[in-house]
Amino acid sequence: MEVVGESILFAALEVLFGKLACPDLLKFARQEEVIAELEGWKRELRMINEVLDEAEEKQVTKLSVKEWVDDLRDLAYDMEDVLDEFATELLRRRLIADRANQVATTSKVRSLIPTCFTGFNPVGEVKFNIEMGSKIKAITGRLDDISNRKDMLGFNMVPGVEKSGKRFASGAAPTWQRPPTTSLINEPVHGRDEDKKVIIDMLLNDEAGESNFGVIPIVGMGGMGKTTLAQFIYRDDEIVKQFGPRVWVCVSDESDVEKLTKIILNAVSPDEIRDGDDFNQVQLKLSKSLAGKRFLLVLDDVWNIKRYEQWNQLRAPFKSGKEGSKIVVTTRDTNVASLMRADNYHHFLRPLSHDDCWSVFVEHAFESKNVDEYPNLKSIGEKIVQKCSGLPLAAKMVGGLLRSKLQVEAWKRVLDSNIWDSSECGIVPILRLSYQHLSPHLKRCFAYCALFPKDYEFEEKQLILLWMAEGLIHQAKGDNWQIEDSGTDYFNELLSRCFFQPSNNRKLRFVMHDLINDLAQDVAAEICFTLENVDKISKSTRHLSFMCSKYDVFKKFEVCEQMEQLRTFFALPINIDNEKQCYLSAKVFHYLLPKLRHLRVLSLSCYEINELPDSIGDLKHLRYLNLSHTALKRLPETISNLYNLQSLILCNCRELMKLPVDIVNLINLRHLDISGSTLLEEMPPQISKLINLQTLSKFILSEGNGSQIIELKNLLNLRGELAIFGLDNIVDKIDVRYVNLKERPSIEEIMMVWSKDFGNSRNESDEKEVLKLLEPHESLKKLTIAFYGGTIFPRWIGDSSFSKMVILRLKGCKKCTSLPALGRLSSLKILEIEGMNEIKSIGNEFYGEIVNPFRCLEYLAFEDMPEWTDCNLPDCLACLVKLEVEECQELTISIPRFPFLAHLIVDRCNEGMLKSRVVDVPSLTKLYIEEISKPSCLWEGLVQPLTTLQDQGIIQLSLEEQGLPCNLQYLEKLPNALHTLTSLTDMLIRNCPKLVSFPETGLPPMLRNLSVENCEGLEILPDGMMINSRALEFFKITYCSSLIGFPRGELPTTLKTLIIHYCGKLESLPDGIMHHTCCLERLQVWGCSSLKSIPRGDFPSTLEGLSIWGCNQLESIPGKMLQNLTSLRNLFLCNCPDVMSSSLEVFSTSNLKTLTIANGKKQCEEASICPEPPHTHSIASIGLQTLISLKVLQFTDCPKLRSFVPKKGLPSTLERLVIKGCPILKKRCLKDKGKDWPKIAHIPYVEIDDIVQQ
Repeated sequence: MEVVGESILFAALEVLFGKLACPDLLKFARQEEVIAELEGWKRELRMINEVLDEAEEKQVTKLSVKEWVDDLRDLAYDMEDVLDEFATELLRRRLIADRANQVATTSKVRSLIPTCFTGFNPVGEVKFNIEMGSKIKAITGRLDDISNRKDMLGFNMVPGVEKSGKRFASGAAPTWQRPPTTSLINEPVHGRDEDKKVIIDMLLNDEAGESNFGVIPIVGMGGMGKTTLAQFIYRDDEIVKQFGPRVWVCVSDESDVEKLTKIILNAVSPDEIRDGDDFNQVQLKLSKSLAGKRFLLVLDDVWNIKRYEQWNQLRAPFKSGKEGSKIVVTTRDTNVASLMRADNYHHFLRPLSHDDCWSVFVEHAFESKNVDEYPNLKSIGEKIVQKCSGLPLAAKMVGGLLRSKLQVEAWKRVLDSNIWDSSECGIVPILRLSYQHLSPHLKRCFAYCALFPKDYEFEEKQLILLWMAEGLIHQAKGDNWQIEDSGTDYFNELLSRCFFQPSNNRKLRFVMHDLINDLAQDVAAEICFTLENVDKISKSTRHLSFMCSKYDVFKKFEVCEQMEQLRTFFALPINIDNEKQCYLSAKVFHYLLPKLRHLRVLSLSCYEINELPDSIGDLKHLRYLNLSHTALKRLPETISNLYNLQSLILCNCRELMKLPVDIVNLINLRHLDISGSTLLEEMPPQISKLINLQTLSKFILSEGNGSQIIELKNLLNLRGELAIFGLDNIVDKIDVRYVNLKERPSIEEIMMVWSKDFGNSRNESDEKEVLKLLEPHESLKKLTIAFYGGTIFPRWIGDSSFSKMVILRLKGCKKCTSLPALGRLSSLKILEIEGMNEIKSIGNEFYGEIVNPFRCLEYLAFEDMPEWTDCNLPDCLACLVKLEVEECQELTISIPRFPFLAHLIVDRCNEGMLKSRVVDVPSLTKLYIEEISKPSCLWEGLVQPLTTLQDQGIIQLSLEEQGLPCNLQYLEKLPNALHTLTSLTDMLIRNCPKLVSFPETGLPPMLRNLSVENCEGLEILPDGMMINSRALEFFKITYCSSLIGFPRGELPTTLKTLIIHYCGKLESLPDGIMHHTCCLERLQVWGCSSLKSIPRGDFPSTLEGLSIWGCNQLESIPGKMLQNLTSLRNLFLCNCPDVMSSSLEVFSTSNLKTLTIANGKKQCEEASICPEPPHTHSIASIGLQTLISLKVLQFTDCPKLRSFVPKKGLPSTLERLVIKGCPILKKRCLKDKGKDWPKIAHIPYVEIDDIVQQ
């Protein structure tokens, strides 16, 4: 039987045993005279290791044992830190010695180099020895105390007893066991009708596969309803009719094939069972009992049948059954399902819909009562069901908990508390069972995932690198087996057991179900936290994550000041494609990080950091450093002192110009990601010495004495993505041959880039030969070739042997006169061709002259091909979903009726692109037509085919060049049939100067977003315009200089945002704003110089943002109107004199986060606080410190303003300070120079005259 409940501390101690057995470390310990202490540690830990399983069980019921386990865990962390410091010092001394050896030129000099790996720095070494001696002594004392307490706690491990859930005779609490299941079902089943239909169809299908019987695995996380679905099917009338015998076996932890065979025989033929029968006799009897019968066997809750030998023995008697027999297996583990079903078909159960989950909840919470009679409970219950996240077991359990409680207070307590932690609920024990079946190493890896908040999407590689940095992955064994490969196995194991699941939003991303996330939080107690759970964080916390905010003030991190043992400090999200731009208080770098000297993981991704302090080099334990998406121009040279660093992530550092010169010191570096660093022009010297590199996303070839391509020869461990820039700088073509990409199957993505400069120095024949020699391995999945200077491509591009290639991009190859035969790439899904100036025609040779080219192609794009005139697109592109044609002005093409084409973009082309059936595609959901030079055919044939647009339909019509003859230029009225586009959700109407009105028949009923831009002739919006609108949320109208008024009457209750910009003749806002049904949240009116008044009444109480700028004639707004806006967070008043003079009293509101009051003539781009009129000398007394929610403060065009900081300081919530046109303030606030800089240095973002100070 598999070990269940094995202590997570086993893995932690195993790491220590590995370090204590390291020969180099032991040799260094002898030299430093601490070997006796380390040997003593090893002995004590081995004795402690013997009682860990028992302690893991007893800590549930005995507080003294839990305290002992917690202290042991903390000690293990601290011991590992000390051993790491030893190993790091040893590594440092060796590197210094190696460097000295390189400098030494004679044997005489070499003889002077000390043999103890030193540089030589006797003062530094004495200091190290003193510090380490003190730490070792403290650790030894703590270890002795834990050993003594172990004896006092009376652990009594019974010798020789197998490690399992029943291994103790000492009274320790047994592992929770799931009650056995039966085939009976005593409640309605909700939301599984489609699953039932699919499985019953498979059961009734006579196709049996490799034997007379077929296997149907039902897979899902605990509580998803696998057993319920199996019961549902087992009792179906047609199944009862078609199968006999039917057998239900609850397998659970059982892995003994002989016992399982006896259970099945007892169910089929109970009279055949004899106590003395051996395994052979039992199997023969079962085979005979099933002979010629079409049986159905349900193996429920299978955990431990994981070896092929087990399954092969168990299934042997089933082969005598009649063809069409079936076995249904329910399991949480896809590995079990794959073992039993040869073709790997698994029926995965997904979470229930909210409505179905609500039905389950109602069934158990209200029983026979009418839920509508309890409206207050119903509203609370709906929110409780949301917390169930589609898990039927959760809905059932919490519903049962509330079954006899019909008081609102009781339901609110359940809603507000973490009910899943309650012993009454019973959900966590069921989910924890999956956790208990994990090995200790997987338990640690899963617990680490508590750092991810709910619904956070993560990537496999990211998580593996974090596990590596924390030492959670076993050291790899074997020459070709890397620690990353072990990490992949760990990840896949957790994925197969449903701890992770693929994201529904993005490919190659994963998430944890909300309740699995709760389980991770539970098992990682006191160790892993997100900063959002600040109330639970303690000094024992070792791993901390936090979500980036736009501006992060130091106050957010104050709790970390006492957490000096912290190992993980990382900002989320850390995804490579994250484009979030955030700002961080400099105090975090200069004050907090130097305290966190035990960090192994540090991520400050997405912060606009332009420099790092040299103290970053003191974080000697650091293994993972992520500075991606930052504004760093260069890294401090002290980065080269981080000898343990494994991963340096610098992707999309668009300002980065240089890497540290001595980066070669990072001999443990395995992953260097510099993709997207567009200003980086050279590699550091001797990069080829980093032979452990697996990720080198970008390699730059330099002119002269810089890096050359032959350096890639020694980097034999590269895998994943490789981009080679500057291929035009290759001096000797023969060097390319030594790189030998054709023999590197681990490199799956390659980008080959020449210079954009096609000057006379380029040699066409050399480049052709280089590209020929760069032929990659056939396992390549993605290929990009950019700015290649040859006229033809080598034959390997497009060869059918590249059967795994999914993405191909050809970009800026201006001299190529023909395209390779790409149609033979059988797996190609994305093809982009751009900047091919000499291509005039694309014919059958492009398709590879085969019957079914591009059989998997989903996305096809052509861009910037000025000479391309002719192309015959085959109508056999059966998988094509998205087609883009941009900047192909000479192209005349007929777009076939592709069966699945959903997204079509035609941009900067001529009218030939719009002939024939351009929009006559039944599957089309999104259509973008922009900058068509002569679209005379467009409007007449457009509207009727657009009625085929399906869900999420979008139309975008645009005319950028007003001088071109075009029907849109003379369009005066939109068609009356507009309201018939019942699936249209987004509409943009732009640059239609003759358009004077909208149809009175109304807008499309499901339209959510409407934008009208630069329609100079638009005068009125008819009263019936919004009569049909049931979904409109966003309405923006800009640069419509003739617009006089808006529709009268109520606005749609769904409307949240109304934006009006530069409508010079507009005199009044829509009356519907003040109607009691209005739910507007954001109102923005800019540059409406004729606007005189706001309708009478009160603003909607839902209003959160009010922005009025440049409305010179607008009369005052009574302050009472603003003070009544309890939801108001953002108020922007600029260049509206009368309004400003009546509204200053709103300064007193404590809810206001951003406020702009300015007299300047320039547009204020950010919501902010501006001062009283510009002659003011000081506003320090205005009471800024009372604005306890204030986040943004701005001063604009105040030349005489001298000060603004109150004596008590600015609000601690302040995130952004902007000063423009204030010369005196500028002088006082400049970074490191101004008198007031120390008072504002803690603010994450400070900008003075458009220059960011930090």
